[in-house]
Amino acid sequence: MFLTSAFVYGMHKLKEHRINKKIKSLGTWRKYVLIRDNYQCDICEKKSKRNQAHHLYSKEHYPKKQFKISNGITLCPKHHRDFHRWNGGTRQKCTLRDYERYKQKSDYQFVKNFRYTVVIVTLGLAVWKILQGLS
Repeated sequence: MFLTSAFVYGMHKLKEHRINKKIKSLGTWRKYVLIRDNYQCDICEKKSKRNQAHHLYSKEHYPKKQFKISNGITLCPKHHRDFHRWNGGTRQKCTLRDYERYKQKSDYQFVKNFRYTVVIVTLGLAVWKILQGLS
């Protein structure tokens, strides 16, 4: 039997709804978010048991969303800390839009750093070839 993507998406939402009803603590919510994302940071894609679950909508400002799995994303400690610094601290209001803007900034920073690395390596190879020609 062929399953349409809408049906599969609906089943995923139904399963998530059943799980959301069971979650009553942040520890359980954290576990489900990390397992869903396979312990992989959403930004650098680093997998680690030390990665952290981040609320897309801050639990202090959106208490009804604090235990919803869809309100979580897995981040490595570096990016989690960096996001909260960028956003003005852990007590600041946080939304999905804030996270998307931060992620876009991080992607730009990665491309910028990668470009510099390529230039440095290319210059290093050129210098090495020149030195080889002199010997």
